[in-house]
Amino acid sequence: MSAPILVDQETISTIRLYYRQAKAAELMRMRMEQGLVSYARVYLTNWNPTADIKTRKAESLKALKTIKCLITGKGEPDEAIADIMRSFVSDLLPAWSAADSRRKRARRQAELLVEALPAWQLFQTFRASPVGG
Repeated sequence: MSAPILVDQETISTIRLYYRQAKAAELMRMRMEQGLVSYARVYLTNWNPTADIKTRKAESLKALKTIKCLITGKGEPDEAIADIMRSFVSDLLPAWSAADSRRKRARRQAELLVEALPAWQLFQTFRASPVGG
C-alpha cells in the first residue's frame, strides 16, 4: 500500500478561495446579463405571461440573442430592441467586463494551484497510461 499524498491545508484553502471568487464574479456577470434580458423581454418584445409557451419562448430568445449580440459584438441583434438597449449595455459593459476578467483570473489561479498538487501529477500519469487513457 502506498503512502497517502499529503497536501498543505493552506493550499486547499487558497484553491477554494479562488474558486469562490470566480463563482462570485460569474454570478455578478450573470445577474447583470439576466437583468438586461428581463428588461428587454418584458418591455421591448411581445412577451406576455398569458401567451402560449411557444410565443413566450420565441420572444425570450429574441431578447436574449439581442443582449448577447450587444455584449459580445457578434451576430445580428433585433434592431428595434438593440436601439433602446445599446445605452443600457454600454453603461453596464465596463462592470460586466471587469467581472468576467476577475472570473477568468481567479479560475486560472485555482487551476495553477491544482496543477501543482502532487495528486494532479499522479492523475496525469494515470491518464497517460493505457489503463487510464
